[in-house]
Amino acid sequence: MRKKFVYFMLAILLLPVFALFGCEKAESFSFQVYSSSTTDGEVFINGTMSGSETAEEGKTVTMTATSKNGEFVCWIHQNTVQIADGKTYSITNTKTGSTVTKSVLKFDSSKETSGNYTAIFKGSKMQYVKLASFKVADDKDKASDIDSIARPSIMTFEDISIMQGKTIKSEAYAGENIAVKENIEIQTESVNEVLKLDPELEQEIIIHADLTYNYSTSSRTFRTNLLFNTSSESTGRDGSTTYTISTTYAAGVYKVAFGFAVSQEKTYYLVLYFKELGV
Repeated sequence: MRKKFVYFMLAILLLPVFALFGCEKAESFSFQVYSSSTTDGEVFINGTMSGSETAEEGKTVTMTATSKNGEFVCWIHQNTVQIADGKTYSITNTKTGSTVTKSVLKFDSSKETSGNYTAIFKGSKMQYVKLASFKVADDKDKASDIDSIARPSIMTFEDISIMQGKTIKSEAYAGENIAVKENIEIQTESVNEVLKLDPELEQEIIIHADLTYNYSTSSRTFRTNLLFNTSSESTGRDGSTTYTISTTYAAGVYKVAFGFAVSQEKTYYLVLYFKELGV
């Protein structure tokens, strides 16, 4: 009888503790969803067009993008990362022929997934670009060649990285020795960072690469500002070395070329292609 009494008293004493911890409210996070163009598509969050919502941690958030006049292209998180279907996010697209007309994005509420999301539609005036490829050529204006096994490499790159907008670092090929063939584009499918261009703001791009040419290794750092729908020419300096910069914009592609000397007789261009999403 005495044991039962002791257990009873313990239960009474511990009940407030269990109640206190059991009623602790889960942390909540805020979410916003936008359309790149309300003319071309509309967006919903958890079935409403409110544009913003708060959800407790672990709760499912559903965002829907529906095309009106254009084609749905992709989802962007925080204006910096293109979202891929996978472990964190679930994307279900509805197509009419080969055109995506509706996209449903689902994910769990958390600190990492909180923030703003943008549905990109192809018919809108694009402001988002992504590094699609780069190459080395002795003529920056020459069209890219088709790769072949017979073409020899002219140099190797190691640890090439791109800093975009002062906040995004794209490790394009970190830690790898890349055999560079002249005028052959190297694709960057693994890079998912995007850059939002603003007509009134400059976005700085910094490229660093360790390269080897004729058995001589050098470290190069190139800098320039990428402007919205703008072509420009300028010069920059990497220590005591001067390099030329040219940016051309056409058909949704920014071609940024850095001219650098590898010897007294030879100059090459590192050419980067930033393409608008959907191009």
